[in-house]
Amino acid sequence: MDKNLLSIGCAVYLAASIFDNNCTPNCFVTFSGLKVEVRSLINMPDLDLAKCYISYTDVISTSAARREVLYKGWFFLCECKTCLDEERAKYENSIKCEISNCQGIVSLPEASDTVQQIKLKIKAAREREEKRREKEKEGEGRRKWRREEGKKYSGDEGKEKTKDKEVNGEERNEVEAPRCSVCGWTPSSEKLKQYWNTVAFTKKQLKAMDQNNLNIEYCLQTLEKLTNFSPRNAWKVKILDLSFNAAILNSCWSLALKYGEENLDGMRFYYSDNSPVLSLFLFNLGKAKIYLKEFREGLHILEEAELFLTTGLGTSHPLVEELHQLTLLANEDREICLERWSTATKKDEKRQLHQVHSSGDEALAKIFATLNQISHSSPQNLSGV
Repeated sequence: MDKNLLSIGCAVYLAASIFDNNCTPNCFVTFSGLKVEVRSLINMPDLDLAKCYISYTDVISTSAARREVLYKGWFFLCECKTCLDEERAKYENSIKCEISNCQGIVSLPEASDTVQQIKLKIKAAREREEKRREKEKEGEGRRKWRREEGKKYSGDEGKEKTKDKEVNGEERNEVEAPRCSVCGWTPSSEKLKQYWNTVAFTKKQLKAMDQNNLNIEYCLQTLEKLTNFSPRNAWKVKILDLSFNAAILNSCWSLALKYGEENLDGMRFYYSDNSPVLSLFLFNLGKAKIYLKEFREGLHILEEAELFLTTGLGTSHPLVEELHQLTLLANEDREICLERWSTATKKDEKRQLHQVHSSGDEALAKIFATLNQISHSSPQNLSGV
């Protein structure tokens, strides 16, 4: 990864392969040259590598798509809490309700049975392995058994698939039509077809570009088609994040601020509060605000990003150093400086007044209170003094 956490290549680290996957990880991986560094995002009284998890893939995706990637790339079906979270899944493929003044969403079921197909493949593979072991124990030749059993299994497999399709078909017919979570509005079949066509188009656009080759025109073309997607829809959050990063890389700060603010809720939904990826997003959002001279808001966002950006990347990381430089730049704003000076002065005056009251000298306390009142008066009020 480069300093902006963008992938620049692949490598194999045998020791680091001990870390298991979790779609809500408690550790984060960074690189310093050729050295891989893994940092914990939570307090661990006792280090137990079996309880240290990293994310193998991008968490901004539907659970079905994420599990498919993990199965094809790492040959396991993820059963983590995030992948099995039904409440989270309601938002992953969701559209806005079209009834005016209704803030509800319509959760749409996955268009494909990817996860079910993976489970069937795993089950079939296990059955084949069990049969192979049984035959080997009986002393039959491996090649002969594979030829004979392969023919039998291919016929049985076709029957099983047909049955599964029939069962799945019956289940689909029994599933209720998707409805709005608030008012009960039901989208038409044309709306559903349009949604899945848009998802297919979005996937093609994502394949055409990646984090290292962001095309802002592709992003804008895709965003135009996602207007009816809910703010927490996984595909919309993903495209908005890419659009935000593309605007940052091209120094289009106004555009970056627009996409960043629009996607803030979605990023918080898919990433945990201690995620360095969320902190990086907040860092770039604060950076955009400071470059647009919104110093106060930018400084507030940078302060929020600093803790977990430092935790996940380390104090010497270039992004952390840049964050400190931006903080200094924001602190040079006159209004912020005056506000901090005023706050510090008031605290000092309260401390001195408390000391005077503690001394028991009432006359001195009255004089000090009068001087304090005069010092905070406007020039118009001081004209008659």
